[in-house]
Amino acid sequence: MARPTGPVPLSAAIATLTGVALFLVGGTWDISWHVVAGRESFWSPPHVVLYAGILVIFAAGVHGLTTAWRRRVAPSAGSVIGATGAGVSLASAPLDDVWHRVYGLDVTVWSAPHLLLIGGVVLAVFGAVVTGARAHRHRTLPAPWLSFDAPWTVPTMIVIVGGGLMMGVAGAAVAEFDFDVARFAVAWHPPILSAVASFGIALVARASRRTGGALLAAAAYTLVRVAIDWVQRALSMPRPDVPLVLVGAVAFEAVVAVARARWPGRTPGAMVAAGGGAASAMLLLAVQWPYTTALSGAVWSAAVLQVSLAPSIVASALAGWIGWGIGRRIGDLAVGERDPSGGRARWSELLLAASAIGLATSAIAPAVARAGAPREVWESPVTGAPPVVGTVEVVPAAPLVGQPVTVRLALTDATLLQAVGRAVAVPYESPRAGDVVEGAMRSLGTPGVYEATFVPREAGRRWFSVYLPGEFGRMAVTSGFATYTPQQVGRATQPAVHHAVLRPEPGPDETRPDWLEPVAVGGIVTVLTGATLLVSWAVRRAQ
Repeated sequence: MARPTGPVPLSAAIATLTGVALFLVGGTWDISWHVVAGRESFWSPPHVVLYAGILVIFAAGVHGLTTAWRRRVAPSAGSVIGATGAGVSLASAPLDDVWHRVYGLDVTVWSAPHLLLIGGVVLAVFGAVVTGARAHRHRTLPAPWLSFDAPWTVPTMIVIVGGGLMMGVAGAAVAEFDFDVARFAVAWHPPILSAVASFGIALVARASRRTGGALLAAAAYTLVRVAIDWVQRALSMPRPDVPLVLVGAVAFEAVVAVARARWPGRTPGAMVAAGGGAASAMLLLAVQWPYTTALSGAVWSAAVLQVSLAPSIVASALAGWIGWGIGRRIGDLAVGERDPSGGRARWSELLLAASAIGLATSAIAPAVARAGAPREVWESPVTGAPPVVGTVEVVPAAPLVGQPVTVRLALTDATLLQAVGRAVAVPYESPRAGDVVEGAMRSLGTPGVYEATFVPREAGRRWFSVYLPGEFGRMAVTSGFATYTPQQVGRATQPAVHHAVLRPEPGPDETRPDWLEPVAVGGIVTVLTGATLLVSWAVRRAQ
């Protein structure tokens, strides 16, 4: 006979949410630090905040497991999932180091160890949501569906806020698009963001069994993103765009409301959630198109939507179906005693109002103010910024998409001039949202002066990096400039000459043993397999 599950450790769930919030703040700060300062040390300020969040998550997972052990009961499903997520996050650190030795330093969030880290934190916050849902289903009214203004309990807060944080962490996978530094095509952004949003709002709506649950989950996500925007503003760092997920959630909520009106007294099924996911994706794409166009970042243009419309709808429908099913599994059980608090509460209205105000001030207002004006390159100084070692001249100063642009590099650093010598060519790379241009800059005869001409295919800010050998490994002389559409070029203000800075960009370790690559790949596969089995077992136990 299986041992009984112990009392749900809400303190561990709350600690997990706190750690996840720290992780999000530190992770966002870390990405912006990379944008303006390049690589940093282990003890950089963003890393300290990020690692503190991971340690809190790990401590919360250990607390949940040890509490069950002391009470001689089986650990709760939420504790098992949370501890698994914490373990995956910690395992990603040594695997990331091995990955760098095998493949070189990453210049994208989309590396296997980075996605493993994000996935681990998503699992940890999902464990907290499971904990809240299991407690919530024992403390709420015995009605099949709660009203929008039903009283909030601590488990209610954990489910809704945890759902918002879970979407925030999962959305970190597309942070490059939010920061407008994407290496991959923008067409990836709509389906991933839509699917993440649909999964999160469907899971919370079904687990909380509350009218407006999808809206409240989206409101919690929006408040998380707005709070991060304020932190970045206070730090004078680049700020990621805030997606209009709250607007898309209205469509999901409308589909659920129609189904409940059509079949009163019955809980909507997963197919309703799939329809809600598809509807929310269509509304999200409809509002993100003009919104991203006004912000002039990773624009969801007509060309992008032609490619991503169908994948976004299908992915969101599937994500809504899966999220609803998981929410049913963790949120359904014979409900216990009537909640003694009774009455109605204003927390739902306050959360929705605060998120709407935050979205208006941190997203809509900046978009209206920019009104499609082009973004320029970053020049924000931070402590420990890389040294300036030369200049990059762009001709013409406001290059047009589809037209040739000439880039001229002039090194001024004596050490670099000595290292490069009289090399007749140096390799370069210039990525922008799927338009990755690679080639060789040719010497103009003067030591340290090189030139290359290419045709950019994507408008917006793009990096330009020249790779050079160094005493301590490969280095990159990096700059950036913007390219424009014909409609934007009249408002371009960027100078013709930009600073070029030196950043460490080590390639693969040539001295690594042959067995290291299978260790890196095998380690990631092993962690993913173990985490999948543990979480599947825990979710089944949740019911």
